[in-house]
Amino acid sequence: MQLFVFNDGSRGKLNHQCRADFVKVQQKLPTGIKINPGDRCCSFDGDADPLQDGDAQRRFRGKEGEKITVGCKFYFSGIKMFFCKEICEGENILIETSEDTAQKGRYSTRFKALDTGTFVLNVSINELKRADAGRYRCGLDNPGVRFDDFDLIVTEAPKTPEPNWTLKTFPSTSVTSPSVTTAETMKEGQQLYLILSNVVKIVLLATPLVIFCWKRRTMKSKDSAVETEYADEIFTIYS
Repeated sequence: MQLFVFNDGSRGKLNHQCRADFVKVQQKLPTGIKINPGDRCCSFDGDADPLQDGDAQRRFRGKEGEKITVGCKFYFSGIKMFFCKEICEGENILIETSEDTAQKGRYSTRFKALDTGTFVLNVSINELKRADAGRYRCGLDNPGVRFDDFDLIVTEAPKTPEPNWTLKTFPSTSVTSPSVTTAETMKEGQQLYLILSNVVKIVLLATPLVIFCWKRRTMKSKDSAVETEYADEIFTIYS
């Protein structure tokens, strides 16, 4: 079997208008190739372009609540960009714009040119839902619409384990607020003041009575002594 290699960089730009994406999107032979009836050809990429978590069938996976961005590659610029779910008709058109960047709700697009001479339309979906799963397509109109399709698979977000709460009993602690303590202290001070005031009043009222009783007792003692003295004198006279 005889093989012929084209667009290897010896003439013109390496991989220019010849890669697998070019054949898929443009639906025509790579530049510089002429074939005859019955010839078999194969076009493939040799620069290992990243697929952003997609596989060979353009299937991308995302989790609920997260954001996903998928790049759609084109080999020409466009007057108008499309981002659709399933088919680009009616309500299935998520974004239709002629601007490089656009956003509508949870959907957004960003169109830019790469140094390789190709163009990429990045489409994003924020806060993924299970209902977002399905087929999507990016489109450029210049003239006629070219599409690049991909499938989105949305997986369930991991559930956060519920905490295992255990109730524990703790010894009760009596807490007295400063206001209550202050009120009780003031009440105790007032009671003490009343007690002391009553004691002082009793002492003051009892003092004259004590003095009177003391004087009276003193006078009785003196009278008893005088009578004893007189009795002695009388006893002496009559003896």
